[in-house]
Amino acid sequence: MVENRLATAVTLGLCYLMLCACSAQDVVLNGQVSSAPTPSHVCASGPSDSAMTSDVATIGGGCFWCLDACYRQMRGVLKICTGTTGHAEVVQITYDPSVVSYMELLEVFFTIHDPTTKDRLTGPLVTELSPIPTYYPAEKYHQDYYNQNPNQGYCMMVVAPKISKLRSKFMSKLISFSFSWPTLVMGLSAGKLYLFAYNAFQSAGWAFCLHQIISTYLASSDFQTVNDVAGQTTGLFQAISLLEVVHAATGLVPSSPVSAFTQWIGRSHALFCILLSVSSVQSTVFGPLMLFVWAVAEVVRYPWYALTCIGQCPTWLTWLRYTAFIPLYPVGVVCEMALLVLALPTLEADGRWSLRMPNNMNWGFEYSVFIKVVLAIYPFMWWNLYSTLLTQRKKRLGAPVEKKTA
Repeated sequence: MVENRLATAVTLGLCYLMLCACSAQDVVLNGQVSSAPTPSHVCASGPSDSAMTSDVATIGGGCFWCLDACYRQMRGVLKICTGTTGHAEVVQITYDPSVVSYMELLEVFFTIHDPTTKDRLTGPLVTELSPIPTYYPAEKYHQDYYNQNPNQGYCMMVVAPKISKLRSKFMSKLISFSFSWPTLVMGLSAGKLYLFAYNAFQSAGWAFCLHQIISTYLASSDFQTVNDVAGQTTGLFQAISLLEVVHAATGLVPSSPVSAFTQWIGRSHALFCILLSVSSVQSTVFGPLMLFVWAVAEVVRYPWYALTCIGQCPTWLTWLRYTAFIPLYPVGVVCEMALLVLALPTLEADGRWSLRMPNNMNWGFEYSVFIKVVLAIYPFMWWNLYSTLLTQRKKRLGAPVEKKTA
């Protein structure tokens, strides 16, 4: 029975992660959301509008398959045609300047192309800026080559990493996110693959915790039972999250190891030293509510991290990541502090986790006093984290500031 519920919950967690990724395949065309358009074989065009003005840019970056695959995913690009000028392979891009500017097209170009190498197929020269000579469209099979041949060796080894780089830096400017495993795998470093696997595992694990908490409470309506059933499972995944301190300490993720450890030890202390150890608090609402709030927060946070690693995170999940914490974190911290307060009489009476005098070391430690100190500084430590997240939210979701022109 337990094995079946575990398998079901893990499967649901993974399905949720995949649904989040697949939702990133929606495209925005003329303000409407629709499914990704089927690529055309020859000089494919985007939506037409007789009143729409357009410009044309011809860009050469060595092999035109790479540029073709990347620019097809940009908003405002109306038409792509691969070809040559008689000397270099190029893509001719028809675009709507009201949606995407020429400078943005060049910004993408200099991100996915090495600007120190002419044509990329010859020696280490420099990229040229020159008037276009006669343009010759390439053969039919060259058009939209990557989407037609994603498993071809060159596409997997050369084109896919460039698409991955495009998605990681210019996601907001793209109209389509094709969920291609060769692109995802070949374009990621070993570190990114590890982080994706870790966050996907934690996504499934915390989804299982959430399933346990809800299903157990609905079946029993008893807080003690919820703690007994879900507490140990939550403890397992909370313990595994200590790896995040290692990730920060080794530079695998750009965060402070001190901050990561402070967050981990705060949670772990409330869970292992209080909720799972002090029986007098296990029949209160604060334990199950704390576990529920943690699980809800993590089934948002970990999928966001996992999908961000592979450049497939939908905008709605980013919004949820930087919004859900607003009500969840205050509820969580109130539950943690309530558990500490309720545990104090028991801790003072039985002296657990304390080292009382007299003893051979002639040194004492009163755990209940330590708890009182923690309670005094808890709101300040929590606000430091909370205000940091609010600042990050403003940067992530706030409207871009328009530059003033003289």
